[in-house]
Amino acid sequence: MTQTVSSTKVQKLDSAIYYALLGLALSLNCSIAGVSIFLSITSLLMLVRIYLKRDDLSLFKNIPSGFTACFLAFVLISFLSGLFGAHPLHSTKNIINFYCIRLIPMVAVLLFIKDKSKLLTIVIAYFVGFTVDNLATLYNWGINTSSPSYHSNRAAGFLHIMSTAPLFAGSIPFLAISCIHYLKKGNCKLWIPTALALLISVSALLLSGHRGSWLAVAIGLFIVLFLYLDIKKFLMIISICAILVGGVFASSPRLLDRAKTITVTDNSNKSNYARILVWKSAIAMWKDYPVLGVGISNFDEIYKKNYVHPEQQYILQNAHSNVIHYMAERGTLGALSFLALWAYITLFSIKGWLRHRNLAYLGILSMYTGIMLHGLIGCNFDTAITARYMWTAFGVAFAWLGISQEDKTQQEEAI
Repeated sequence: MTQTVSSTKVQKLDSAIYYALLGLALSLNCSIAGVSIFLSITSLLMLVRIYLKRDDLSLFKNIPSGFTACFLAFVLISFLSGLFGAHPLHSTKNIINFYCIRLIPMVAVLLFIKDKSKLLTIVIAYFVGFTVDNLATLYNWGINTSSPSYHSNRAAGFLHIMSTAPLFAGSIPFLAISCIHYLKKGNCKLWIPTALALLISVSALLLSGHRGSWLAVAIGLFIVLFLYLDIKKFLMIISICAILVGGVFASSPRLLDRAKTITVTDNSNKSNYARILVWKSAIAMWKDYPVLGVGISNFDEIYKKNYVHPEQQYILQNAHSNVIHYMAERGTLGALSFLALWAYITLFSIKGWLRHRNLAYLGILSMYTGIMLHGLIGCNFDTAITARYMWTAFGVAFAWLGISQEDKTQQEEAI
């Protein structure tokens, strides 16, 4: 009787964790408060579940060993940079926040979600929230209000306009691939809403004015389409996309003017010039601290004290580039470990797709490539919104791949 009650409690806790993760996925694009609430609920339920029963849990079973090694190397170097920096306690606190607490969604998915249908529902919940936020972007653009979500003739949804850029970059290429995939499979039940979500999302992307996301989406889409399609279909779809996008920009002076600013490097574009100047400052900082940098989370203070460029009109808080920021903050070792993680995930995803043709590999590639490409001109890797999206996606993808491998093994044994 005790065992039955215990088993029932465990099942209820697992279900509760699943629904909390659904709420988290749905809130990622819509509400920072919602994400915090569902993350807290998930964490509490996880602790209770682990306390009651933990002998059936295995965290690292579905995480690639190479991923674990590259990520731990990056975290270790980040810790050492903070340890030898100006504020080791503050740096250590941020490391725990960045690389422990923010991994909770991934850990929860890997430990407690064992069903592909539940994983797919979590993905759908995320894209429902993503689409709702993009509808809000279209609404804000349509009414042309002076609200905080409307900035410099650029529209945003529920979140700050700069927070959504990495999510656009990581999500839209996968939406496009999913749309083509469901169309090929003849699955209208999923193809129609996916196509509608894609149309809304691309429209919101254009109206948001996120130049970095425009480029990241274009490059990311090119990569995943090249991998997914045969060469004839690839060239046909790329040509159609180029014609459609070209037509949209040609018919909209506002979008065309915004696109032209991408290549401006002088003071006529304040945003571009401020980035270039802070890059120069960060590189100067790296030259002074080449091995481990100034320490994690110390960039802002040391930059403002000693490295602000004389021509800089806007005092920025970071280097507006993940790689350059990590060079200054965590030195050559930190930047190289960060690039090694990027290289591993890219090769893992491409090799996995070519070998197994599992869409989860393209999901990983789309998500991480989008974040990293956008991160070349913006610091996004350690921001809360991007991190929670990224680690949730990793958890879902790794869990999906693990279940797929188990299913394949069972089928082979049955034969």
